[in-house]
Amino acid sequence: LMGVAAATLVPSQRARIRGVSWPITAANPTGTPVQMSAWQDRTVHMFGTWDSGTIVMQGSNDPRADPAHASHASAVWSSLRDPGGTVISFTADALSLKAILELPKWIRPSSSGGGATHAVSVVINARGDTN
Repeated sequence: LMGVAAATLVPSQRARIRGVSWPITAANPTGTPVQMSAWQDRTVHMFGTWDSGTIVMQGSNDPRADPAHASHASAVWSSLRDPGGTVISFTADALSLKAILELPKWIRPSSSGGGATHAVSVVINARGDTN
């Protein structure tokens, strides 16, 4: 059974700016979902040791996506895209900074194929109604 990477909220000096980060690894290939619908402008950055891994950003409006929901594991997730319509999927640090087009209630990173040393930081910086 694979683990889940905990999300950490990243504070900002600006009132309407927030961030969130996940430490994605081979042992914890999926990030804890974070409710992001109040953060209209979001940019994701990924960096670290990829070890043949691929990370995609996923979104869901499924109520079961809430980590507190009893059926959390059965939530339906969709790949998120950048403003050009390309699925946000990376295998290396190069060019791994993208705006997120869709505005789902929940967002998480999900990794596949990474070797034992796969350890990538996934960080979203966002602007919006964060009160």
